[in-house]
Amino acid sequence: MFRRVLVANRGEIAVRVIRALHELGIEAVAIYSTADSDALHVRMADHAVRVGPPTASESYLRIPSVIAAAETTGCEAVHPGYGFLAENPAFVEACVDNDLVFIGPPADVMALMGDKISAKQAMRAADVPTVPGTEGATSLVDVRGVASDIGFPLLLKATAGGGGKGMRLVTEPGDLEDAYRTASTEAEAAFGDGTMYVEKALVPARHVEILAYLRLGRPREALSDLAQAESLMPGETASLHFPRGNAYMSLGDDAHAVEEFGRAIEAREGGADAYVNRGLARMRLGDRSGAGSDFREALRLDPNHAEAQAQLLRLAPKAP
Repeated sequence: MFRRVLVANRGEIAVRVIRALHELGIEAVAIYSTADSDALHVRMADHAVRVGPPTASESYLRIPSVIAAAETTGCEAVHPGYGFLAENPAFVEACVDNDLVFIGPPADVMALMGDKISAKQAMRAADVPTVPGTEGATSLVDVRGVASDIGFPLLLKATAGGGGKGMRLVTEPGDLEDAYRTASTEAEAAFGDGTMYVEKALVPARHVEILAYLRLGRPREALSDLAQAESLMPGETASLHFPRGNAYMSLGDDAHAVEEFGRAIEAREGGADAYVNRGLARMRLGDRSGAGSDFREALRLDPNHAEAQAQLLRLAPKAP
């Protein structure tokens, strides 16, 4: 059993991990950006270390700062929660190199699962059923041949994709060439890799793995599945905005998170949590007024919402 564990996350995710650690009698060390200095997870932890400014890329995603926080506080292990560095093999390797136990999968497994083609190859090698499609990088000529075998509709997908970028649903042979070139160009611009592969589109389908990906710390895959679900179920997308907002928050993309939580609120999805999460994203963007309005609305819906209460206290003017 560990004596002290660093929680490499923030907000609700960190709060849940800290509570679990305390239930096990383990000390919790929080990390925080300057924007989160009074956050609930910081106040709940036994120790807390500031790791940088509000921008996630300069704080929660900065591996040397997180490792230094664990080392200077005498931690034996690191729990990543989900999102941020939870799906980054380099972070796992940094933990191992500094004699810290990473509470999660090893780096080689994470890297294997992070590439869609290698992940499918590994599943097939283990005799796990997969969606029919190509085994590896697929040219436009290859796609035409595969399409004649597996039929339409099919999905063109970027091997390095996430968030729905570099993915196109193709229902007719005449749309294939334009869809392939557009998806590959989009993937090249977004990920620096325009490599594509193809899968049979399963229609109708329900994507129950979306929230599992979020819980596993794989928000990019969650966004990809949400986009796929939206393309396959255009009339049933109202419930997708809240998990999409959570995925964007996990990636530190607060501007898109605010937009998605706004859509969730319009669709009456997520209840008080949608307002709280939008408020947290607005805080990280520096919109304290908008954040305050969201936290107050959350308390109107749920007067006992602990995170909303804590954030309003944080926003309250300091006594002279």
